[in-house]
Amino acid sequence: MASKAATHYLQFDIQWASIALIWYDYALTFPMEVQYFWTSKVRLSTFLYILCRYALLANVLYLLDIAGKLTDNCNTWYQFIGALSVLGRAAIIVVFTGRTWAVWGRNRFILAYMSFLGVICVALDITHVPGLRCSGGSSIPMLRMTSFLS
Repeated sequence: MASKAATHYLQFDIQWASIALIWYDYALTFPMEVQYFWTSKVRLSTFLYILCRYALLANVLYLLDIAGKLTDNCNTWYQFIGALSVLGRAAIIVVFTGRTWAVWGRNRFILAYMSFLGVICVALDITHVPGLRCSGGSSIPMLRMTSFLS
């Protein structure tokens, strides 16, 4: 079993790697973003793009938190970070559902099925956010598979 210090170090490594990748992507694509999104009129696709792209900034906030920089109202910060993540994942699910529906020839069954799965994922995600806290796991207990087996 990994020590607490090793786990903390691994959290930092993962966060730094994801932040580096995000900012690298931002640096490469920002001129196209300005050209295609910021100079055109606002549509649903613009809103989804912003949520998909900039909800990832929650990683920066999470890194600041595990570094001990967000000490005031730590649980509130965790819940805010969780809410940003929910918005980002919800936007990604909407985009993925729309793309899958288009690839499958605009099949209504596929749209209904993917929408159903997306709503379940987002609903489970939303129920998780209020239990987020700084130390330990979520205060909302998760159902264990062992209860089904016994």
